[in-house]
Amino acid sequence: MTCARRGVGGRVRVFVAAFMVPCSAYAVLAADAARAGPSTENVHDARVQSTIQSHVVRHFQAVAEAAARLPPAVARACKTGTDGDREELSTHFRNVVVAWAGVAYLRFGPMAGQARQDRMSLWPDRRGEVARELGQLLASGDPAKFEGGALAKQSPAVQGLPALELLLTDSAAPLGPTDASSLRCKLASAIAVNVHGIAGELLQGWTSDGGWQEKMLRAAPGKEPYESAQDAARALVMALYAGLKSVADDEVKPHLYTTSKSEGPYAKSNLAAEYYEAGVNALNHFYDAMALESSLAGDKDWVKNSAGIAWNIVKSSDGAGGRGSGVAKGDQPSVQKVFAAMTTLRKLVATELSVSAGVPLLGKTRKTK
Repeated sequence: MTCARRGVGGRVRVFVAAFMVPCSAYAVLAADAARAGPSTENVHDARVQSTIQSHVVRHFQAVAEAAARLPPAVARACKTGTDGDREELSTHFRNVVVAWAGVAYLRFGPMAGQARQDRMSLWPDRRGEVARELGQLLASGDPAKFEGGALAKQSPAVQGLPALELLLTDSAAPLGPTDASSLRCKLASAIAVNVHGIAGELLQGWTSDGGWQEKMLRAAPGKEPYESAQDAARALVMALYAGLKSVADDEVKPHLYTTSKSEGPYAKSNLAAEYYEAGVNALNHFYDAMALESSLAGDKDWVKNSAGIAWNIVKSSDGAGGRGSGVAKGDQPSVQKVFAAMTTLRKLVATELSVSAGVPLLGKTRKTK
């Protein structure tokens, strides 16, 4: 396998180019595996360290950096109400959404605490909670319910990106310096500040002293939540498996049925395709960062070939039957084929790759929350 086998296409290419896995990551892990076998602690530790440093932390940094631009962008749009400032706000919103797609599947560790996952992005929203509770909050007419940090005490449905999306895409009440928009602007500002805060908490949760990065890299007998580097490595592989399942079930599967009325994430902002693309590209990078294929035996080339074909299928789609970036018209795979490819990837991770890497998903698993 070459390090650049699976490139990133389209507009998202610029955003994720900084996350390319260095060839040395594969070389180091492959050499370690050849010398010591895939079940030894030094191989697990190298895999965990490489994955956290080349993928996990960088993607959370991207979310924090994008989210930092939201509050001032909301303030400008509300102050001027110009098309230019509202468009700039939409661009910053898009950047946060795309960055979020790159970490949404990393649901353990800091993400699991304080309901950060739902507070940042309550999706799928099958019961329409975001629109209903946002409407109720606005109808109360009381900014004290969400200003000055009070928003964090409200339902997760009104705290994050989906709620902000509704405020930004409501053409009947655009943000601006009017009396009619005053309350909406205050709420949009509170949400933007909250999103920025959660993004910062997630990054700090990984990188601070005693944070999750340290917990995973200093796993040892008697320590919680990981008693070994093998436990930590297994948690990462589990996140990959769960991420593939989440994208398949929540974003692709609804489009298998012609009667489904399910919209993709952030469809109101026309970002569903970009969200899907950013998510699968991040999962692909996560897969490469772990270098799971480096532990395969010599007679397992079929696993690499099957995985490569499956990744290409998944990345040639927009998740809803359309084509991915850089794919010629008519060359996109069907939704059925994309869903099947994701199923193949999950099976390879569970039955071949995790086993050869010495972290079988069907084996003993420690608590990671």
